[in-house]
Amino acid sequence: MNFNFLDGETTAQRLADVAYLVIAGWTGRDKAALEMHIAELEQAGIPRPQVTPEFYHVGASLLTQESEIQVSSTSSSGEVEAIILNAADGKWVGLGSDHTDRKLEATSVLFSKQVCPKPIGRSLWRFAEVEGHWDELELRSYRVDDGKRSLYQEGSLAANRHPT
Repeated sequence: MNFNFLDGETTAQRLADVAYLVIAGWTGRDKAALEMHIAELEQAGIPRPQVTPEFYHVGASLLTQESEIQVSSTSSSGEVEAIILNAADGKWVGLGSDHTDRKLEATSVLFSKQVCPKPIGRSLWRFAEVEGHWDELELRSYRVDDGKRSLYQEGSLAANRHPT
């Protein structure tokens, strides 16, 4: 995959061979809020995780940098996420979407993550440069319905466990 590696004042475009994809789920920092979210999802038929956080190993071939993706079901949706790329020269941070089939999620969370492409951005920042203000980083995603763009998701990375 081709990325723009932003390091201080420099930007270098280079390829990165992504061999493994691990998705971290149930990463909420506030245990009470996380438990409430898990209970809500259980009411919707989503199985309770065995541990938190839970890590899902899925095929790296699901990653895409295309601006649009095709899905096989209208029951899928994405969630904006921070991604971490472990490269030979250290950790890099970017943005991605854990697109998931919500209907299949009630049967198997792991399977629901394996049937949808995972869009990721092309820009990566050196983790060491953002680590000190990680909790201040805000993520937003938007959706387009009938040509109208609206805010879909917004939140601070402070809501999630710190990646270290």
